[in-house]
Amino acid sequence: KGSSDDAQQWCSKILKVNAANEEAAMMLADIMFQKGDFEGAIFQFEQLLGHRPNHWVGLSKLLHLLRKSGRTGDAKRFLDKSEKSSSKASTDAGFHYCKGIFLFFTRESGLALHQFNAARQDVTWGRFCVEAMLAIYLDPVFLQIFEESGEVMPAGSNTLVAAQRLVDDLKSSPDIDERKIIVYQAWILIHSR
Repeated sequence: KGSSDDAQQWCSKILKVNAANEEAAMMLADIMFQKGDFEGAIFQFEQLLGHRPNHWVGLSKLLHLLRKSGRTGDAKRFLDKSEKSSSKASTDAGFHYCKGIFLFFTRESGLALHQFNAARQDVTWGRFCVEAMLAIYLDPVFLQIFEESGEVMPAGSNTLVAAQRLVDDLKSSPDIDERKIIVYQAWILIHSR
């Protein structure tokens, strides 16, 4: 506990001198999150994104925090601001992941899948996109909503086949925990019965 308090104090001092210091802002927000100070962490991420709206790691963490705080609706303005921050933002894999997460949190699973799919081959964001896609494909509520919405899956596919392809993609990821693969395969097996 003492070391996190010391780190928090150092980060605060750094940010007083240089409010745009990304490393200090990220570390301070992470420390606050770990301490359960969600509002403080949200504030730090908001400050970071005020200086750099296309800081995708910060935006993705903010989106998760807003969801945990029951404030998912607040996320839209950060996504809009980040998209407008650069002409290339809307083609960046980090943006696709963040937009996909927002759509997933707002239960727009079909649109979220399109966003994740656009970034799933990216070196940095691909694994996160694939795991989010698996969460959607293996969610029984999604399966019901998808059927009721009348949306059509791509020709020749169904959710379990798509999920298995994604698990196969994850197997080639160098930093994936093998236990996750086993859990995903078990979920596919459960849903196939």
